[in-house]
Parts: sequence; structure tokens; C-alpha cells
Amino acid sequence: MGAKNTGMAGRIKYYMIRTTKSIILVLISIHTFAQLGGKNGFEFVNFHSNAKVAGIGGMNVSVRDRDPNMFFSNPALLNIEMKNQATVSYNRYYADIWNSQVGYVFDTKKLGLFGAGLQYTEYGRAPQTDEFGNVLGTMFANEYAFTVAKSHTIGNYTLGANVKFAHSQIAGNNAAMVLADMGGVFKHPTRQFTIGLLVKNMGFAIKNYASGQQINIPFDVQAGFTYKLEHMPLRFSMTVHHLHQYNIAYDDPNKIAGYDLNGNPQYNRVGVADNIMRHFVFGGEFILAKGFHLRAGYNHFRRSEMALDNFSSLGGFSFGGMLKIRAVELGYTSAFYHAAGPRSFFTVIINLDGFYKKKEIPLSSPEGEIKS
Repeated sequence: MGAKNTGMAGRIKYYMIRTTKSIILVLISIHTFAQLGGKNGFEFVNFHSNAKVAGIGGMNVSVRDRDPNMFFSNPALLNIEMKNQATVSYNRYYADIWNSQVGYVFDTKKLGLFGAGLQYTEYGRAPQTDEFGNVLGTMFANEYAFTVAKSHTIGNYTLGANVKFAHSQIAGNNAAMVLADMGGVFKHPTRQFTIGLLVKNMGFAIKNYASGQQINIPFDVQAGFTYKLEHMPLRFSMTVHHLHQYNIAYDDPNKIAGYDLNGNPQYNRVGVADNIMRHFVFGGEFILAKGFHLRAGYNHFRRSEMALDNFSSLGGFSFGGMLKIRAVELGYTSAFYHAAGPRSFFTVIINLDGFYKKKEIPLSSPEGEIKS
């Protein structure tokens, strides 16, 4: 039996290596010097409204624990500790924009462990007018994505997949996509160390807003690791995103950094080091007790893209915590995007087994007596 498991683990490792090589060959053919801003549709599928991910920087593919929200980030993080846990999260962005996320993990006898969830984003309402300014009514925009996750573990390796149906509605115009995530996780056999890899948002449009229109997919490749220090209550994570694309900075052609001796304007350009750092997200969890965590994160891309001239803020930083009371886990995060102030993230996780676990009744009690 042991030899069989070793052989299976070896095959899984072999196929993971082959898959990674294939992905790299595909990515080499992609133009890697394009910028991110406003080029893709359905970006809402990258939103995270749950407090955990928001608290550790807004992006993570390697934290493997009982939080059922993590299969949205990487399907390979779906594991048996999440079984029969339900979760709901809420986040209000700026203006009237808000999003929420619900999820549930269940185990089937024949097919194994599954996760299912829904992401919903609402952009608010606005008056709808004609070209002369006459009010015709009210228009609104919202988007949602339904996700089904499946993972399979052999030895120290886990492979997982998310399949997502995404729909977008903007002022009566509709679009839909089918997307998929493929992920892998390696868990160290003796240490609390995990490595994650994710190829995110592969897919195609099944309906465009208008005929002849093409919607770009928010494709991404992410990798990262999480390590729990052996003698300290700290779990540290580092995630790298957009591995297939070097230049993800927005160079504002109108942003003048200064003038030379002849009075000619000198434009600010993003340097190599800054561009590389924009790919990195850092997060830490201070595990002060089994049911009490503090969280902090830093997202350099968010801080750099949302920075204001001559004004400093906590943009890019996030702070939060988790408190577990019996079968209920409460999470909160305050994440700073720019000088306008932080956004709040709320998450509730309920362990349904803890609610419906039956108490054993002693045979000597009246309830335990056997009736003929």
C-alpha cells in the first residue's frame, strides 16, 4: 500500500512539473510588456470580499487551513478541514459599490470534497438620460459569478480546479463568460510550509455586450508560499501575481516629475525595481490563540497605483483579526486603498457540524431508557 501511494505521489509530481512547463511555454508567447489599467472585462472575479484574504494583502494562493473562503483564491487549498462549513462576507467599496461572497464546502461519498460559492458585485444606480439630458429612468449595473471547486490530494500534493459562470449587466446590456482556475499546492510533510501555484481565469465569452465586440479575460498566473515559524506565533505569506507579464505599472504621460536646466519637463517613469515590487504581496497572521488571530498585509501594486502627489497615506496596508466562539468564526479587516480612507471587510464562518452535533444520552437517564 505504501509503495502504491509513493508511486501515485510520484506521478502527481511528474504531471505537475509537465503542466508547469506547458504553462511557461504558453506564457512565453504572450506579449509581456502591456499595462493592466482598464484592458480587461469581468475584473470583479478578482475581488475578495472576505476578511482573511483582505487582511493579508488582498491576494494569496498558499494558506491552507479550515477557512472555506480560500478555495476562491486557489481551488487546491480546498481540504477536508473545511467540510460542512458555510461562510458569508460583505465589503462596501467607495460610493455605492459593494460586493459580497457566500460559500459552502461539502463532502460526497462517491465524488469526494466540493466547494460551491457565489460572488456578487453591485455598482449602484444612476439616472438614465438621452443625448439631450432628459431623464428616461434609472440604470444600474451588477455582476456575479457562480463557482464550483474540486480538489484531489495524494500524499503531499493537491491539485484543484474552479469552474465559474460569470454574468455582467450594465444598463440593460448583458455579457457572460465561462472561466476556470487550475491550482496546485505542495504541503511539507513535517513543517508548516506550503507552496501554491495558480493559473487563473482561463476561459471564453459566451455572450458579449454587443455584437462584434470582444471582451478580454482578466488572466493571471500567481505563485506563493506560506510558512509558520517554528517557535513564534507568526504565519508569513508571500504571493507573486502576473508572473506572465513584466510591466504592470501605469505610466502617466502627463505626470511631470520636474524640469531640466533648459525648462523642459521631465516625466516620471516607473523604474525596474518598482515594477518588480508591484508583483509582490506580503501578509502575516499572528496566531495568538487557537481562536484568535491578528492579520496584517502589504500590497505594493495597490499602494503605487493609488498614490497621490505630495500626500502620504497608508495605501496598500491592511489590518484585521479573527475571533472564534465555538462553532462561529468572526473576521474583520480594515484595508487602505488610498487617501480617501480604509474599506471594511466582514466575514462570518459557521461550522455546521458544531451546531448539529448530537449529544450522547446516558442509558441511565429517562431519555435513554429502552421502551418495549
